[in-house]
Amino acid sequence: MSQGFPNLWFVVAIFGVAYVFIITEKIHRAKIALAGAIIYVLAGVLTQAEAIEAIDWNTILLLTGMMILVGGLKTAGFFEYIAIKVVKKSKSDPKKLFIAFFALTAITSAFLSNVTTVILFAPILIFSAEVLGVSSFPYLIGVIVAADIGGAATLIGDPPNIIVASAANLSFMDYIFNVTLPCILNFFVVLGFLLFVFRKSFKTKEKREIKLDERKALKNKKLLWKALIPTILTLIFFMFQDLLGLHTASVAIGGACLFLVLTKGDPDTFFHEVDWTTLFFLAGLLIMVGALEKYNVIELFYQMTAANITSALLLALIFVWVVGTIAAFIDRVPVTAAFIPFVFHVIKGLSNIGVNLPQEGNFFWWALLLGVGHGGLGTSIGAMPNVVVMGLSKKTKKPITFKNYIKYGMIAMVICFIIDSLYIFIRYFVLKI
Repeated sequence: MSQGFPNLWFVVAIFGVAYVFIITEKIHRAKIALAGAIIYVLAGVLTQAEAIEAIDWNTILLLTGMMILVGGLKTAGFFEYIAIKVVKKSKSDPKKLFIAFFALTAITSAFLSNVTTVILFAPILIFSAEVLGVSSFPYLIGVIVAADIGGAATLIGDPPNIIVASAANLSFMDYIFNVTLPCILNFFVVLGFLLFVFRKSFKTKEKREIKLDERKALKNKKLLWKALIPTILTLIFFMFQDLLGLHTASVAIGGACLFLVLTKGDPDTFFHEVDWTTLFFLAGLLIMVGALEKYNVIELFYQMTAANITSALLLALIFVWVVGTIAAFIDRVPVTAAFIPFVFHVIKGLSNIGVNLPQEGNFFWWALLLGVGHGGLGTSIGAMPNVVVMGLSKKTKKPITFKNYIKYGMIAMVICFIIDSLYIFIRYFVLKI
């Protein structure tokens, strides 16, 4: 396919230019991804049918369904209610407040959008810190870190998880059994690290009480139950999807449809809660990756970089450390999408030369997910929650910047990478389970 036009170099050049624009964010990433995709179609790199086939509809529909359910809970005031309850339980103790919100953010991000989580929780934390007379800076750092660690813990916690699970045909429970444990370990170790470095920030001269009424946060109790019941049922069905023979997208869309049927009136309110920009960005990006696969660009990259590495452990650690570090500076979604075909080539290459692969190579997917999931901790631009909180912090006395975040984020990232590496080595190469 390297003869004539379009050729290999044209495909690589368009992808490279698009990637530069996505990284620099000079033009919105959704516009760039869609532009790159349509250029490939118009230039004959992909037919329209091939472009549509390249889109992972399981990922798109799963995200759509979960966004509708989250929109219902958000509209009802569920998240604010829980946040205020947590504030009251902390009894105006700055350290207890930090621990409580770190846990709440991580748990919420494991099941719902971590971007939604930080948008809802960060303003409450900023207000609470001001009332207590302490800096909001440690709390906002904590929210970012907890959101990234929690988002990596389940299949539905973050778009990269969904993209990989769909491409590799991994179930919700596969993810729980293989990725959740190292995320829990990272949660406690990184929490300990942050409590130590911010220990002086939690000291106050006098104890002040936070007065908030959680009942005012619940805007619509009927809507709350109509959203909460389908969400709980969706999570339960995720756990048993293998036994039921269902795909994650079917479960999520089913839950969203149940919610929409239960609610009266026009569903436009909840369709507005869907992040269409992210969905279109994903669609365009997956089409561009499909073009790379068609022209064997990923295979050539594999041959130039990893084809001669025969150590499965070394390759797994490369996915954690190298790909994870890349994800600290480039959005995790395009990094994940680009490396999915690469993992397939690694598994196929090692299998062809007779290397014994634990879990038939599935542990490479876990290594990739842990790498990109925890790599986002490294910088303030490594993941969308980081960017969102950085923007929300601009009105505080000590806003988060790239420079003042990185000294905490990078250490948290390295801690996670060390734990992830030890986990992969012990579980898949020592215990072989």
